[in-house]
Amino acid sequence: MCCVRDFNVPTDSQMKRKHICSQLVRPRNLFLCGAAFSLAALSTGAFAASTGESQLYMPQNPGSARQYGDYVSNDQGAAFDDLYIYWIEVPPGTSSLTVEVYDADFGNSTTEGDLDRDEILTGNFGGNACEYRVFDPAGTAQGNLLTLNQTNTDEGLSAATANGTWQVVHRNGSGIVTITNPTAGHWRLEVNDTGTQTGDAVVNAIGIRAHDGTPGSGGVELNVYSDAFSMYGLNGNGQAPHKTRTYVEYPYVTSGCNCSSRSFDMDDVGSVDFEAPNGFTTSTGISSNNVWATTGISGFPAFGQTAFTVAQGYGIWERTVVMSTYGNNSAPTQNYSNFYMGNFAYTIGGATDPAATDEPSGADQALNKFRTYLPTDAGAAPLKPTARQFIRNVISGPNPPANGQTTILELQVEITNPTPFPITFAPSNRILARIPTPRVNYVGGSAIVSQGPLSNVAQPANAASNVDIAWNPGVVAAGTTASLRYRVRVTPTANNQQTAVTSAPTFTAPNTYGGTRMTYIDETGNTLQTGRSVVMFGPLCDLRITSGPTGSVLAANLLTLHASQSGDDQPVIVSWNTLNEWNNSGFYVHRAVVLPNGQTTIGERVAFVAASGDGSTGVNYSWADDLPLGAKERRGYYLVDVDLNGTETTHGPTFVNVTASGAGTSVDDWSKF
Repeated sequence: MCCVRDFNVPTDSQMKRKHICSQLVRPRNLFLCGAAFSLAALSTGAFAASTGESQLYMPQNPGSARQYGDYVSNDQGAAFDDLYIYWIEVPPGTSSLTVEVYDADFGNSTTEGDLDRDEILTGNFGGNACEYRVFDPAGTAQGNLLTLNQTNTDEGLSAATANGTWQVVHRNGSGIVTITNPTAGHWRLEVNDTGTQTGDAVVNAIGIRAHDGTPGSGGVELNVYSDAFSMYGLNGNGQAPHKTRTYVEYPYVTSGCNCSSRSFDMDDVGSVDFEAPNGFTTSTGISSNNVWATTGISGFPAFGQTAFTVAQGYGIWERTVVMSTYGNNSAPTQNYSNFYMGNFAYTIGGATDPAATDEPSGADQALNKFRTYLPTDAGAAPLKPTARQFIRNVISGPNPPANGQTTILELQVEITNPTPFPITFAPSNRILARIPTPRVNYVGGSAIVSQGPLSNVAQPANAASNVDIAWNPGVVAAGTTASLRYRVRVTPTANNQQTAVTSAPTFTAPNTYGGTRMTYIDETGNTLQTGRSVVMFGPLCDLRITSGPTGSVLAANLLTLHASQSGDDQPVIVSWNTLNEWNNSGFYVHRAVVLPNGQTTIGERVAFVAASGDGSTGVNYSWADDLPLGAKERRGYYLVDVDLNGTETTHGPTFVNVTASGAGTSVDDWSKF
């Protein structure tokens, strides 16, 4: 297997985004290319800012029947009867702040329904309105409460003017309230649909964006997120044909070995798909009429591994939801739905999880749920810090560990800050990695850090277990990674025995977490907003090894496997790189075989590439397949790592296909990180 000599181990973001130079990645993957990092390159379009005008949220009035899909606004049964809250991350040095809502009126035009905006489901718009208000990080309102209905004028803005346009919502009787030199931190936008008329069920479609006063590519966009819930949908209008609306947003997955996707009232149509930064993809279940549906998502931190030697895949995920009308082909029915993601504690039965019904609790809409970020104006992902941990090296002893014998492993935990602003740790906000028990203990004095004095590390006593090693990295600058290495002894007590070498994630109500985790002040630099700007990343999934004779610590620690073709009649380039290598003979390349049921299996062996790494060095490999792709062919490849004892480990598949233009392009990349 291959490893690196220093702290420049490729991060999740770097490995997923490194192909920007070869133009083979989607917009969400644009990031660092090589070691250089340019703040100027990130100053425009670096931050998520807008729903745009096509991915509109579709909240409803409180009296709308629950079966129409808005569980947050609805006041029926166990629904929340609550408002929607969106948060704007304002970094230090921002010169001004503008928060806008698209189509802030409530039904001004009778044609809005046909445009998938405001819509009457039953009754009428007349008794309904929507309230908007912006608050600074200290909770002080900026301007008056702005209330718009179908026809009124409030705070200098008329419903007719707001209809189908972007309008500033921090206003008073004289018009817009200008926010200059805004306080750094998390600002709050409240959106509250109200209604007093019985029998009305109406949709108030809105878009949201925040910027420095110049929307679009000319200004600085600002991260916008909700604590959990998104409200999607599209109108039916009884007009054929059926139609769909696609929403792409970015959950910020920060902890656990598993999580969950939850949807409400999708009416058994549409789709929900996820992609993690390490190449892990999954499609989750959809809900039926007027009920919640939950799909567990597991395995993403160890995606592509045959052992649990790396825990990654955290950070900004991409969620793609396709909403669809349903029912009669000649008169399709509208469809609206709520979505959110629960973290590992919510998945396994956290304090607020009513597992019997799948219905979320309104007591704390943020607890044990992941934030969901809006895309940029260009439809790309925001930049947010991410973390990982992995087994870095085998220092001494049997590999794999043997019954009754001691193996010393070197572990590494790190946090990467891809944003243009620093994040800050302190003596009270640190990286904590727990030495687990049983069969594992700490090698005293073994800590190595990438920055700051070693005195910033509180190390356990030699041979200690069930205790944290704690590190204060100080300031993690823009575009850098801070790393902590330390060593543990592992002494199996049986053959083929799995042992955790870091502690598993745990949660104890109301808000106590255990495992590898880190608390820091985020990019806004605000020290007072606990749970907002003072955040916890983790706990990360635990690392595990299996003792011999059949187990192994690291057989071939593969980072990425990628296939691409530059054009017609060009060879397919299969490329991969490794983190480290021990006793590695080399790699067999196999073409994949597609079975009649559509599944893929390993097929013809077409090449052998000799290993050139060692226990401390990672290597980039590639092999050219001279067999051209056929018309509309989609070809897959597997990689088989073989050690000096002949033990084989299979990775993949990765695919390449022919586009409409004839050029091959990489799809469905296999990637650990």
